[in-house]
Amino acid sequence: MQLKVALLCVLILSPMLNAKTVNDIDTRSVEWLLSQINIGEAQKNKRLIEDSLKKLVAIAPTRIETQCAQAHYNFVNGDLDGANQLLSKLDNGLIKQPLALKNSKSCLELKAKINRLFKKRNY
Repeated sequence: MQLKVALLCVLILSPMLNAKTVNDIDTRSVEWLLSQINIGEAQKNKRLIEDSLKKLVAIAPTRIETQCAQAHYNFVNGDLDGANQLLSKLDNGLIKQPLALKNSKSCLELKAKINRLFKKRNY
């Protein structure tokens, strides 16, 4: 439950991270797709989540909130390796963006949870 709350915070706060720096897409479209993902999660509507995530990846594949949403989707669906890979890439990119690192704390917390699960799995 804490994971969902943490990711909800990331998804809500993330559009603010790139709103002034990314001029190639409409920020409102990204925000709307993220809200559709949240609605899909609340309603347990897997198709809405998958369709919205697919569109989000199509229009903004490199944005932090897109990568966090993908990692969350992978994590929730049991693809720990996929989630871990996305978050590792995100970690590397965030090192160059201190503001993004500060504001994406929840995404990094997800990475810590995944790492703990990997450690348990290896025992």
